[in-house]
Amino acid sequence: SNETGAGQIAAYQVLDGIELFYNDMHMAYCSQNQAFAKNVIEINHCRVGRYECCFGENSLCYAAAGDLSISAAMKKKSFSSFPLNHYHGITIVISIDEIPPEVRRLMELLSIDLNHIQKYICEANRCCLMRASPSIEHIFSELYHVREHRKPGYMKIKIMELLLFFSDLDKAEEVHQT
Repeated sequence: SNETGAGQIAAYQVLDGIELFYNDMHMAYCSQNQAFAKNVIEINHCRVGRYECCFGENSLCYAAAGDLSISAAMKKKSFSSFPLNHYHGITIVISIDEIPPEVRRLMELLSIDLNHIQKYICEANRCCLMRASPSIEHIFSELYHVREHRKPGYMKIKIMELLLFFSDLDKAEEVHQT
């Protein structure tokens, strides 16, 4: 919390190397002291409200309801704001180097190209924004409405679906890079 309001974050360890956070913010901004991290991907989905994230002087990500951003944690966030003082969304953090071999084998079986995602996002130090689309809505909508006792399994399935979707990142027309 700060002088503009308060926020609440519910954290879930989905798999080794993969965390999911439900964000419920009712404040104007949140200071960041995020360290640089190699081979870490941060995915943010805005369900309701607005989310702005500043990566320094010349790079800003602005997400509206339904939008999705994916960025390398090497792009250090200096500031996050919620222009409407209202933001609900999901953050997924993937530490690629911490994903165990059995999960990597599952990803290969599902045709998830983790190496491609890592090169496209982490090695290029990119931040990509995908505007609201039926594909993104399909992946995330169920995560917001799943029953509590089903969340652990459902999160695993939906994150695998999301990573499969990201396996074609450079081919997607709706991707905007910063």
